[in-house]
Amino acid sequence: MQKCIAKSCEDLCEGSFCHYHDEVLCKHILKNGKRCAQSRRFGQQYNNMCGIHWKLYPLSESEMQQHQREHEENLKKEEEELQEKIKKIWDESAERMKRSREEHEERMKRQREEFQGRREEFAKAKKKKPNSVLEAEGIFSNDDFKKWARNHHPDKGGDTKLFQEVSFLVRQKMW
Repeated sequence: MQKCIAKSCEDLCEGSFCHYHDEVLCKHILKNGKRCAQSRRFGQQYNNMCGIHWKLYPLSESEMQQHQREHEENLKKEEEELQEKIKKIWDESAERMKRSREEHEERMKRQREEFQGRREEFAKAKKKKPNSVLEAEGIFSNDDFKKWARNHHPDKGGDTKLFQEVSFLVRQKMW
């Protein structure tokens, strides 16, 4: 490291030294809005150096072209990396969408199976369920009713409402 040659650059650089390497950037802002690159190694384009450093490091035509090529190659590499990142993101997104769709289809299939199972259970229960109070009480003939009535008569502690309902239904049936 050496003391900054240009006196006007001292206050532009960090500290009292101008590091002509890529450790510290000159604080000088160029007309194009970029910071001074301060060294050839750091600044890939000759116009990325402030006037003071440009005078310290004048570049030949071939060096300028080489810097330009390197800059273009770096831009190309950056663009390729960006394209790869974008492709990766799209692939991940497509994979997530596919997984989500598969999970949804699986969930819907399970729900359909559960619904079908409940429907079958309901159908079985409906078949088992008696169609009327008479069937529920096991009354299929007048003889059945007489036996039932002896055991369930309200005078013998049976349910009055149930006895009345069954009697009414038996009168309607009239076997």
